[in-house]
Amino acid sequence: MSDRRLLFYNDSRHYYLYCYDPPISLADVRAPVDELLGTRVDTLVYGSGPGATVFHHTRVGEIWGERFDGFDTMYAYRAAENIQSLIKRGLDPLDVLIDRAHEKDMEFFASLRMANPGPPDTDSVFNSKFNLDHPEWCLRTRSSSSFNYVYPEVRAERFALAEEYVSRYDVDGLELDWVFEPVFFEEGEVEENTPLMTGFVKEIRQAVDKASEEKGRPILLGARVLPTRDGNLAAGLDVPTWIHEGLLDFVVPNFYGSQNLDADFPFEWLVQLTRETECKVYPALQARIQGDDPVLHGHDYSVGTHMAEKGHYHAGAAAYWDKGADGIYLPWFRYPNGANQQILSEIHDPDTLREKPKHYVVRRHDDAAAAQGYDSPLPLSLLTGSEAPGQIVRLYIADDTERAHACLKLRLADWSPADSMTVSVNGQPLPAPTRRQRYGYLYDWLEFDLPSGALRRGTNEVGMAMHGRPPRLDGQVTVESVEVVVTYSDRRRIDRP
Repeated sequence: MSDRRLLFYNDSRHYYLYCYDPPISLADVRAPVDELLGTRVDTLVYGSGPGATVFHHTRVGEIWGERFDGFDTMYAYRAAENIQSLIKRGLDPLDVLIDRAHEKDMEFFASLRMANPGPPDTDSVFNSKFNLDHPEWCLRTRSSSSFNYVYPEVRAERFALAEEYVSRYDVDGLELDWVFEPVFFEEGEVEENTPLMTGFVKEIRQAVDKASEEKGRPILLGARVLPTRDGNLAAGLDVPTWIHEGLLDFVVPNFYGSQNLDADFPFEWLVQLTRETECKVYPALQARIQGDDPVLHGHDYSVGTHMAEKGHYHAGAAAYWDKGADGIYLPWFRYPNGANQQILSEIHDPDTLREKPKHYVVRRHDDAAAAQGYDSPLPLSLLTGSEAPGQIVRLYIADDTERAHACLKLRLADWSPADSMTVSVNGQPLPAPTRRQRYGYLYDWLEFDLPSGALRRGTNEVGMAMHGRPPRLDGQVTVESVEVVVTYSDRRRIDRP
């Protein structure tokens, strides 16, 4: 399948083998495929297990729970019993899923976590005997307990699983997940060992090519990588060289952790790198929105995350297509039913998205992401004074805003209507807010109905300048959220292309 548009990731655990009471039925085994039928998902990516162990009948690694006589948690028990119930019936869970995907004309990619974390002194289902037996190969100077890739034995353990996927199973592709626990070398030893990692990827490429030749059909090799070039290089992942040398057929920029859906996700550098190659770019579209409306619990306000809704997915997907994505990868999409089925039938196509309502939200700072070069200006404390420079928050818009209605929403902490503040869009000052809504004593939402053409397709700048505050009010105003809601009229347009 050359025109791959929508890739859906199932981690094999949280919405799958953790959930079904053993012994699992064949109908439930096939659920990761069957629940996607009727949507526009064309590729199922399956992450078989947490990393150290796997959820299929491996001959070269360790199966989840096989070392244990009992389990302390229901999810661990369910997964282990479900896997073994299939093996006792002569079935490999991975084969059943692959066959079902192909029966339904869906591609199947296996995803392998390249970090193998597991505290060498703590046994659990998330650890393996390989980890427990070799604490001397674990990192010593880093916060992660992962293995140090300078050791040939460490690379050989991951290589064996990668080779098994492509040689034993009828997969259409293999994804190397370098994003989960992206720490592979000791502090201060990353740069000198980066070529070692490139050589390792080359070995896997050769194994994939060999399996492709033996099976008489192509098997793709891809990689989940960090969002920025510098972040990857800091981890020892020379992604530009991997692409230049033709080691990858696809690349998935992704970030674990906060999982904030981000229309401004910085994957353009990969689009540039792959422009003259056959390598495809499938950026991950995350599943959450951070900094939602505070929810009142008695006298306590909490600001957290919630699952992204249709408007958020419309905005993110439209921006991804606009910035040159070859397909969209969904790493943590909530169990696809109801309204989510509709999302999976819309975001595959920029034309379908063109006049869908969209809700753009600027993501907030996350320490782990910032350490990898993926940062955000929010929350932003506004400087105050007549000489204070205006401060800017940028966001990407993928709409023809001359044909749409756009509303700018700002959530401000410690703001007063007596403040002297200017808000601008792309350098043009805005009139007073159209609407204001207060949430208790901590936050205010200010909404500005934007004139036609105030926003532009591409990167936009929202400027805020705090000129002065009321007497005796010295604290700073904090911009907690910057959002843009775009809607279109329902009436048919005679000038529609």
